[in-house]
Amino acid sequence: MADLYEVTDGEIAYAADVNQYKDAVEGASAQQWAFVQKIGANYTIKMATNNGTDKVSFLDSDDVEVASIDSDGNLVIAGTFGSNNYPRVIARSTATTTTTSTSAVDLVTINTDNNGNPLNIPIDRWCKVGFEYRKTASGAQTAAFGLKINSTVVLEAAASAGKPRTSSTNRAESGWAEFVIPPRSTADYGFGVGVDFNCFQTNGAFAASYSNDLAAPTASLPGMTDAIPNDAITTLAIRAINSSSSVNAEVKNVTVQIW
Repeated sequence: MADLYEVTDGEIAYAADVNQYKDAVEGASAQQWAFVQKIGANYTIKMATNNGTDKVSFLDSDDVEVASIDSDGNLVIAGTFGSNNYPRVIARSTATTTTTSTSAVDLVTINTDNNGNPLNIPIDRWCKVGFEYRKTASGAQTAAFGLKINSTVVLEAAASAGKPRTSSTNRAESGWAEFVIPPRSTADYGFGVGVDFNCFQTNGAFAASYSNDLAAPTASLPGMTDAIPNDAITTLAIRAINSSSSVNAEVKNVTVQIW
């Protein structure tokens, strides 16, 4: 296809001369639009801020954002980097959420991905949900955590025997945990969730024998509350419970990865 024609010195620029560029930029032209930089020179896009509030956004024909890069350099992409974009983090919640409930509750719920689109983890993909947790020092009480997939509680938060959980010692404790969810492609697989967790005292020592890094690896193997739904995952929730309302169970930095 021929190049767009240009106005040279001494000529008059008519409306058609200007509109051809406007049409090309706005998608109304049959011309193929391209930016071609000279060899040895940079092509620069300068943002109005340096704190991530502005971004360059790529939309599909339905005006759905499929990729973006903000003025902090954070890249978000819904498609693939190559032939197979796995593993990858698809959702994250960095907020600190707290409860004093003595009944199991949904503490942090993930139902959208990093692009703000509805969460959708295909049935043939592995999924890992990682998070940090802690409890306050207020009596010899326990905080424990669980997992809900879609509308099904697959691993309930139980203060007396839940996994992951803290010890019941009167001190502040913190830890991290991961739930590994296998593919849900057939009814013959995907019965259980894998759990790995470590709970520490404030000085960095293990809080109690609730880690599979200790001598009793069965300490981190949970009893499932219900089977994993054989469906695409659209909602993930970290559940929490306290053995006393004087204790705060906290969760933060929930991260969802698929591969």
